[in-house]
Amino acid sequence: MKRKYNDIIKSIFDSRIEDIAGLTVEEKESIDSRKEIVYIEDYIKDLTDEQKKQAGDYLDEIMMEVYDESANLNEKYYRYGFSDGMNALLTSLNMREEVERRFKDAK
Repeated sequence: MKRKYNDIIKSIFDSRIEDIAGLTVEEKESIDSRKEIVYIEDYIKDLTDEQKKQAGDYLDEIMMEVYDESANLNEKYYRYGFSDGMNALLTSLNMREEVERRFKDAK
């Protein structure tokens, strides 16, 4: 049964990934205002152009791994958040039934 719910949550997550992963104009501006442009040439001196390219490619590869891991964690957090929300909803519905049962005859 748990697998079925996980599949449903994954389906919802996958259908909303563009909305979740996208940045608003305000978020982009906020990031840009805090971003410092770094050039690899400033940190790696006395290398040939080929070596600089290799170093840049390596850093790009590392950043892709970081982005992939971040995406996996974001999905995990989405699943937990969705699950917590559903549990809160179900708990509140169960509490409502109990409150209504206890006070149905009170006038």
